[in-house]
Amino acid sequence: MMASSFCFELGIHCFFNKQTRLSITGLCNWRLMCFLIWLGANSMVNYYVVLKHHDYEYYGPMRITKVATHYMSELFRDDYETFHCLKDMPSNSYHSIRPTLQIEWGYSWGCENKTEKWNTNWPSWMKCAKLICPVDDDDNAKLIPSPSPCTCYKDRNIANQSSWECLHSEFNLSKLDDSFDRNQPPWEDPLWPSLSRYGNCDLNVGTSMDPIYVHNAMNNAKCQYHVGSVCVLMGFAMMVMLVGRLRQQLLRQ
Repeated sequence: MMASSFCFELGIHCFFNKQTRLSITGLCNWRLMCFLIWLGANSMVNYYVVLKHHDYEYYGPMRITKVATHYMSELFRDDYETFHCLKDMPSNSYHSIRPTLQIEWGYSWGCENKTEKWNTNWPSWMKCAKLICPVDDDDNAKLIPSPSPCTCYKDRNIANQSSWECLHSEFNLSKLDDSFDRNQPPWEDPLWPSLSRYGNCDLNVGTSMDPIYVHNAMNNAKCQYHVGSVCVLMGFAMMVMLVGRLRQQLLRQ
C-alpha cells in the first residue's frame, strides 16, 4: 500500500515537474540508443558466427555406398518436420522406419586442404521414412482420432518394405555391389547413386549437411544482419542527435 502510494505521488510530481519529465525522457532516449546499438551489433555478430559455422569446403555429389533401414521406437525432431500430422498427436504414439544412407567423399575432388582424406557420414533419408500405426491396446492409440490423420502402416514389415521401395525409386541401388575408384569424382560416374550435400573434411569422418538446412540457416542469418545494420544505424543516428542536444544544453549553461 505504501509502495503504491509512493509511486502515485512520484508520478504526479514527475508529471507536473517539467525538468523531471525532460530528464526522464532524455534518460529513456539514451537507453533506447544503447539498446539499438547492442541489438544491432549482436545480430551482426550472430551472422558472422553462422557464416563461419557453415563455411564448407565442398558442395556437390557424394557417393552412396550403403543403405539400411532402422526401426525407431521413438520419434525425433526431423520426424515432426517430415510428418506435419504429428504436431497435435500424443508423444511417441507412432513408431517409424528410418532409412539411413552411408555417403562417402574426399581426396582431391572433395577436400581442398586434406587431399588424402576420405570421409564417411550416415545421414537419414527422411523422404522414404514411414510411420507405423499405434498398437490398438496402446493407451496413446485411444487419444488418436479415427481415421488416423497420419498415413501409417499397421505392420512393421510392410512399412519397411514400403521404405525400401521408395529408396529404389529414388536411387539406382543396383550399383552398390560394384566397386569404384575413390579418385574419380561422382560427376564423372553418373550411373553411381549419389547425394548432393555440403561437406567439410574435418574430424575423423568429416561432416556433411543438408543443403536445405544450410540455405535456411544462411537466409535467417542474412535477415538478422540486415535488421542489425538498421538498428546500428538508428542507434548511431540517435547518438549524434543526443550528443548535439547535450552540447547545446551545456553551452546554454
